[in-house]
Amino acid sequence: MSAQTKNYDSKGLQSAKPQIHGHRGARGHFPENTLDSVRFAIQSGAHAAEVDLCVSKDDVVVVHHDLALSPDIAIGPDNIRITTPIPIRKLLLRELERYDVGSLRPGSKYAARFAQQKPLPRSRIPTLDQFIEYVLKFADEDFILNLELKGDPDHPELIPSPRHYVSLVLHSIASYQITRRTFIQSFDWRLIKLVQRQAPEILAGLVTDLTSAGHHHLASTGHDDPWTDGWSLADFDNSMPLMVASAGAPVWSTNYLDLSPKLVDEAHALNLRVYAYTVNEEADMKKLIEWGVDAITTDYPDRLVKILAA
Repeated sequence: MSAQTKNYDSKGLQSAKPQIHGHRGARGHFPENTLDSVRFAIQSGAHAAEVDLCVSKDDVVVVHHDLALSPDIAIGPDNIRITTPIPIRKLLLRELERYDVGSLRPGSKYAARFAQQKPLPRSRIPTLDQFIEYVLKFADEDFILNLELKGDPDHPELIPSPRHYVSLVLHSIASYQITRRTFIQSFDWRLIKLVQRQAPEILAGLVTDLTSAGHHHLASTGHDDPWTDGWSLADFDNSMPLMVASAGAPVWSTNYLDLSPKLVDEAHALNLRVYAYTVNEEADMKKLIEWGVDAITTDYPDRLVKILAA
């Protein structure tokens, strides 16, 4: 069976078209990981909203990308932009709720990269429960909640223990009865192993990145890498699909720059779904559609909707 026929639609059924996952909601248009950004993803026709999860000092799961508030994003309770990162794990929820994350720092590289992003002053960091409730209220019943667990085995003080972290997330999923429409992924493979052990019915994915040299969350090229829970490419003939499949994940979530038609076919032959991130240019979207990837994560879900509708 060719790769093109092994994709899946929003119900998990085979489809010739990839799912559309709005990255951090729709970061290209609205402040990332805010409910307004999620709203745009829903209204654009995306199949899913991808958001990132961290945990506050009082063990509340919140929607935020970095494990620390960033000067590029956050304005403090005093209405002055912060100048140094502030770990989320050191702040109580009531303290986090006082930060404004609705505008990018003028003159920053981040602001230049997303010059079209509409600022929304006084936007707040939502909790996981608030995100779930928003999706349940405004999206149809097939809309997928793509949850990326932000881990850091190199700095354990920035997250709860892996077991406790996963239990907090799974508690919310169970409380709202959204198991069948939830996808959980992480660069921290320890967390995904726990998800699969505690809730095997939830679709889970391992995230890899071989292109972003210098980043701390690269896929393992050696032994005893805590990010990949000790799995090493050297043990799998440098085949990332084989390594991911052997680790037991049904989804390989990868930097799209690491993909090729051969790797997509190899992954599908191993019964892996291939989710490509973060794809913003139309030419790259069309290429990945032709290769037969199963989902594309993008800061501009509206662009991909138009391409797939053409």
